[in-house]
This record gives sequence, structure tokens and C-alpha cells, in this order.
Amino acid sequence: MSKSGFRLSEFFAENMGDFFIFLRRFADDVLETSAESLEQILNFITVFMGNVERMKNPHLRAKLAEVLEAVMPHMEPLAPGAAQPIVFQRERVFCSYVHAPQLAEALITVFVDIEFTGR
Repeated sequence: MSKSGFRLSEFFAENMGDFFIFLRRFADDVLETSAESLEQILNFITVFMGNVERMKNPHLRAKLAEVLEAVMPHMEPLAPGAAQPIVFQRERVFCSYVHAPQLAEALITVFVDIEFTGR
């Protein structure tokens, strides 16, 4: 891949990351209603997060871990009387994700790399 190809994929990864983190904070219900597309996001994260050759920028690889956290179904306790968000579709996508072992390996790899390099 050419050097400009890396810039394009890193540019795309940064914008995608910002978008999904934004959705998690301000429009979480959009993530639930688009659960069918989340598998594609999980594929992108799996391919790029754990592989230094595909994504050289360590900050972007760490951002993909943030994206993973943003799209995951959250089961955090809520204040009494607060409405429980619906996360059934996202939970279904995560539970049936075919490449879950590779995703787990990519997640471990990015955090080990951060520990060893200090970035």
C-alpha cells in the first residue's frame, strides 16, 4: 500500500472513531437501531487495531479500542427511576460475532503494545 493509502485509512479511522464516540455520548439509540451494521465496524476494528503493519499510528489503534467500547452494549447501573437503554440488538451482534477470538487478540495486542512502548 502506498504511503498516501496509509494516510487515507488513518484519516478514515480517526473520523470514524470520533463519530462512534460521539454517537455513544449523545445518540446511543442510533447505535442500537443500526446493530446490523455494527458487524462491519467490528471487522474494521479487528483488522486494524491489533496489527501494526496495517495501522502504524499507536494513537489511532488505541482510539479503535475506544470505538469498541463505544459500540459495545453497556449494562451499567442507572439511577433509580431512569429508563434502561435498550441494548438487545448490540448484545446479539457481540454474542454472535464470528471473529470474536481475533477481536480479543487484537485488543490484547494493542494494550500490550501500549505497555511496552509507553505510548
